[in-house]
Amino acid sequence: MKSFMILCVFLLTTCVFAQKQEFDVIVHQIPAGYKVSKTPDTLIYTKEDSTTGAFCALTLVKSQASKASSNENFKSFWKTLVQGAVKAGNPEVNKPTSDNGWTLESGSSTFELEGHKGIALLITATGHGRVANLLVLTNTDAYKDEIQKFVGTLSLKKPAGTTPIAKPQPQTKKGNFQFTTTNFDDGWTSTEDSDWVTVSKGNLKVLVHYPNKAADEYNSVLKTQTQRAWNTLVAPRYSGIQNFADRSIQSFESIGFAEASAIDKASGKKVYVVLFKKHKSQGDGKYIEFITDSKATFEREFMTYRNEEFGWEKLENFVRRNRFAVASADLTGIWATNTYASLTYYYVSSGRVAGATATSTADEYKFLAGGKYSSDHSGASGQVGNARFSRQTYSGSYTSSDWSIKLTNRFKGEAETFDCYFESVKGGRILVLKDRNNTFFYLAKQ
Repeated sequence: MKSFMILCVFLLTTCVFAQKQEFDVIVHQIPAGYKVSKTPDTLIYTKEDSTTGAFCALTLVKSQASKASSNENFKSFWKTLVQGAVKAGNPEVNKPTSDNGWTLESGSSTFELEGHKGIALLITATGHGRVANLLVLTNTDAYKDEIQKFVGTLSLKKPAGTTPIAKPQPQTKKGNFQFTTTNFDDGWTSTEDSDWVTVSKGNLKVLVHYPNKAADEYNSVLKTQTQRAWNTLVAPRYSGIQNFADRSIQSFESIGFAEASAIDKASGKKVYVVLFKKHKSQGDGKYIEFITDSKATFEREFMTYRNEEFGWEKLENFVRRNRFAVASADLTGIWATNTYASLTYYYVSSGRVAGATATSTADEYKFLAGGKYSSDHSGASGQVGNARFSRQTYSGSYTSSDWSIKLTNRFKGEAETFDCYFESVKGGRILVLKDRNNTFFYLAKQ
């Protein structure tokens, strides 16, 4: 059994297949003959032989923020995803492998569920501040080749927004925060405005809109949602709108795309406008408005429209231009965040609920005048109704520069340096910290 599992992990890091599908950071090929079901956090492929009772379930689990090492993540998710669902012992583990910034930990063991025995395989991928999982449950060797083939189609992509486009240089401007303008070394400049961040270079202008309740409200009909966003965010600032077209693409991570020619009321100039949004599975997509003098200029500077859900990174990456340097005086106060994720299991044969697991975390940083800080990190994970809890607190001093902050007396008493920046939202800022394990913390001021 172990040699088979090692082969699966080897294929995961090396094989590339055509006709890929994407689920969060996991790229894969749909297995033939399997039923598919989705939840906000999982994509599940199942197959069952009603005559023999043989079954196989392949569950892709959406990535979440990682706050531990790859080995610790694997151990944690073995407890929550495997032992939280079936009766399984400690896994037979494989040697970790690494590729493209991801470290893969894997293991397998026999399990028992309602008197039926089978094999559980878990592959945990940690990297770029995220952790994603593949869980395989089967009660027969009959699906061995199909499992091996499916795992062989998997690859992992880098999460959007984890790598800066270019290191910004701050400029000082009066306002609630010291830095409200950022110059990027590729010629683009970001400026904080009341309802968006204006990103400009020469005659090119891009507006990264802040979250807007009316525009962001979910609608199962994508074109209806895109039209509402256009009417809310774009249309009021233009006149003489002509040749409007909604070219949105419905998919797992849908593409909102609307275009038109119009007259900019502020300048009186004729412009070509595109409203774009990648509807991310994590729910963190942003509306981005591109303003150029013509459609030809847009296509030359950005991209030609493509009628598929992939290949939109050049537009999508403009959300990463919403970043501003951090002044020490702007840190004073309490900054906090919390996350929650759950996974519900169903019996393949009956469809009944077999149980649920959940993970939640909370992080709070308190920065005081005089360079002192304290932080509180708590979490709970495991089977619903029988969760395991943890908590860690730190205190010490801090020093900061424009794009980093150093905290003393962290894990084992050592100092830790975080990359940091502010993300602008309407009426305030989000403090973003990235630790040495590439884990991101998105903190709101309390």
